[in-house]
Amino acid sequence: LTQLINASKFSGRNKKNLGIGVFNAVGAPMTASILDKRTGKTESIETEPLTNYSLIVIDQALKGRSSVTFTNTNVMRSGIARDANVSALDFALYDKKNNYGIVGTGRYSKIMGTNPYDGFNTTLSLRKVSGKIQFNVNNNIESDRYDPNDLGFLQAPNEVTSSAQVSYNQF
Repeated sequence: LTQLINASKFSGRNKKNLGIGVFNAVGAPMTASILDKRTGKTESIETEPLTNYSLIVIDQALKGRSSVTFTNTNVMRSGIARDANVSALDFALYDKKNNYGIVGTGRYSKIMGTNPYDGFNTTLSLRKVSGKIQFNVNNNIESDRYDPNDLGFLQAPNEVTSSAQVSYNQF
């Protein structure tokens, strides 16, 4: 297990409904001792470099249920180890009567190191969110190189999905 040197979190929301969250953590470098049974010599190898993890979220709550959010995650490792940065812009916009909404995301990942690459993810959803009959039409696109896994989780990139839902609700 990696030893945590320090972690700090600051968050809050002001009078204008602007939410700000900042997180930073530093993980200590870790080594493992490997015994070569043929020679009897013990070798020490680095299993985890000194690592800085940071996250910032800026969320503006708008009228009704609407909001716009910017998120950035960053993982920086010492030496030649892989570094990663993922930025996202999320929005949810609803009409004045809170009947219909459009919700979307745009995300960009950049992996830096010996084999650098970048990728993206977009989602767009149109919704009817009130009344007896509600619906949702959704489209999601992930590039084959979208990778938020240094400070997030994605099982498998490289997909395009579309879906639709209709529901009848008795309140």
